[in-house]
Amino acid sequence: MNAWASIVKGLPLPIEPLHDRSALMGRDPPQPDHVEYEKPLLKPDSDSESSEYPPPTAKKFHFSVEMLQEIKHKAAKENGELYTTFESLACYLWRSITEVRGVSEDVQTRVRVPMNFRKRLDNNFPNSYFGNVLSHACPQTTAQELLEHPLSFVAGLMHAAIKIVECDYIRSGCNKRTTLCRLQRGVGMDRWHPMWVCQPLYQLDFGWGTPVFAGSAGIP
Repeated sequence: MNAWASIVKGLPLPIEPLHDRSALMGRDPPQPDHVEYEKPLLKPDSDSESSEYPPPTAKKFHFSVEMLQEIKHKAAKENGELYTTFESLACYLWRSITEVRGVSEDVQTRVRVPMNFRKRLDNNFPNSYFGNVLSHACPQTTAQELLEHPLSFVAGLMHAAIKIVECDYIRSGCNKRTTLCRLQRGVGMDRWHPMWVCQPLYQLDFGWGTPVFAGSAGIP
């Protein structure tokens, strides 16, 4: 996207794009398992898919610097471990959304975190590779554990899930993702992931300034 912005502004490309898809060859068989592409063991109860629920709406919530600091402090104070602002806020939202949904205690709940893994691959992975280079961290636990434990416990799950997304895990997931891509789209896998979190591109500039808001195109 930065390359497109450069073209729009009449600037030379900072790097010549590479379209060789073999750079993202996976490993066969795909190991370890990749929970982000599988259904959870327990399905949500029938009420969670009831047609009585109103259609989804888009909402924007503003978190001030002071609120973010407080949430980050809560995530760290129980065990002394420090977590990033992103990890802390994502866990806070995960718990809040799970509580509001009112799902059964034994239901598995999880979060998918899209990650740019260009810098997590082998040293010989070309920086000029053009296209999405994404993998997903996927912390999960039951609704009961999520709500009964302190925020630091949830932040620990998030941190551990992000940490394992390294070269071997990513290469293994390339084949797994290709195999399950059609299945994922065909059976409505999104319902098993009540929350997706990502960091938007607020530095992108096509010549008329940086974005005021960046979000998913799929939001109603």
